[in-house]
Amino acid sequence: MLQRAVENGIRYKKKTVLNLLICMITVILLNAYMGNIAEVDKQMEELPKVLPVKGTVCNLKGTLASGLKIQEKYVDGILNSEYVDQPLFSIQLRMGNGRIEGDDYLERLPYYAVGINNAAAVSGFSEGEIVFSGKSKGLSEDMDAQTFFSSKERICVIDEAAAKEQGIVPGATLTLSAYYTNFRQDHVIVLEPLDVGEYTVVGLMNIENYTGTDTKPNIIIPFETARSLFYENGIEFYASSASFMLKNPYEINAFKDEMKKLQFLEILPGAENWYDGYGLSIRDETFIQAAEQLIRNKNLLMGMLPFLGVAVLCIGYVTASLLIKGRKPEYAIMRSLGQGHGSSFMIICLEYALTALTGCVLGCIVSAVILKVAAEMLFFVTGVFMVCYFLGEAAALWPLKRLSVMMVLSQND
Repeated sequence: MLQRAVENGIRYKKKTVLNLLICMITVILLNAYMGNIAEVDKQMEELPKVLPVKGTVCNLKGTLASGLKIQEKYVDGILNSEYVDQPLFSIQLRMGNGRIEGDDYLERLPYYAVGINNAAAVSGFSEGEIVFSGKSKGLSEDMDAQTFFSSKERICVIDEAAAKEQGIVPGATLTLSAYYTNFRQDHVIVLEPLDVGEYTVVGLMNIENYTGTDTKPNIIIPFETARSLFYENGIEFYASSASFMLKNPYEINAFKDEMKKLQFLEILPGAENWYDGYGLSIRDETFIQAAEQLIRNKNLLMGMLPFLGVAVLCIGYVTASLLIKGRKPEYAIMRSLGQGHGSSFMIICLEYALTALTGCVLGCIVSAVILKVAAEMLFFVTGVFMVCYFLGEAAALWPLKRLSVMMVLSQND
């Protein structure tokens, strides 16, 4: 049967080549179409990297993003959220050498200190601007940026110029008094004592390109160390700034619902200009617009797929109908020579199926070379094409089974 089908294909080589070209071109077009869908999927996958969504804790008016009073429940809510990536926190302090008391304390607080959990929490600062001294006295392990920022020990990194001026070297132990900013309920802002303790200098820093709005810090301590100072002295903890990136911006609605449960509020331009940090600014407008456009494009492309399937089925039907024209006598002769209904029909079907498969393979090769279509997409297109095309082809050839052999032969006579 296979041999007869191949021989028939060679005998009618012009029709075979025509059928092969039709199949080949159809498969190339299908691969190009599916390639567009794959490209949209790729763009949707890469969109969070191209247009990352950043969240920033602000005051309710949206005018301040640093020097705030961000309650601990908001800090922990952000840290514990499954939707948050790269959380950045800071707590601003003032520090001075030794135990500081008296009314002239402000003049004796030369250091602008900040507790942070990552170098990026200070605008324009990077880990590469810190030179660590290795394993310092009293520390359990060698120091690097990751160890430093995740530590709860009383360690610090000091500005190189300030250290030189004060004669401080890495490994030295400093006794420092820390003061914090108290935002009182009567809207009065005051510096109040927080803690006195010894800190080990584990490195020097040089912030060359500081871009923050607050005074450039000259002492940095780990964020959790700064938090523990409030705990140890029975003072309510709060952060001065908080920002983060979303892991998956496509889950922005679920994230916003979670933040609402934490009692974060959307920015209100008409709100009072105060320092309480419970406003949340999410820069998602550009991402949402781009994502919605990509989703519309994909929905349009996917919506056309059923029509493409019908089109391929129709192509198979029309092609087979045209190619079988004039071959009814051949079918009648096969029947008259004792060939059964099924085998006669299957020989012609197999002939067209082999041609379609050959054209499909050639089309896939061209698509892989020119269109750079992935292998899994080629297999998918091949399967869809062969099913739809063969169904249309079979529908066109099916009337042969009801053909009257005697009538065809008598007409030829």
